[in-house]
Amino acid sequence: MLYLPNTMANWPWPRVINPHFEDVKAEVDASFRDFKALSPESQEAFDKCDFASLSTLTYPNVSRELL
Repeated sequence: MLYLPNTMANWPWPRVINPHFEDVKAEVDASFRDFKALSPESQEAFDKCDFASLSTLTYPNVSRELL
């Protein structure tokens, strides 16, 4: 069995998400789907990655245009 620790349990910094998250997520998700570079199965797996959340957590204070 492989054990992956919960690295976020003791995260020392506050988590702040960019206020433009919802708009950017919808736009990014639609853009990737419209590009049609992946098979339906691969697109489903790719959608689970949620790169919009990653970018909005990484850059909580930038403008919508920079996200």
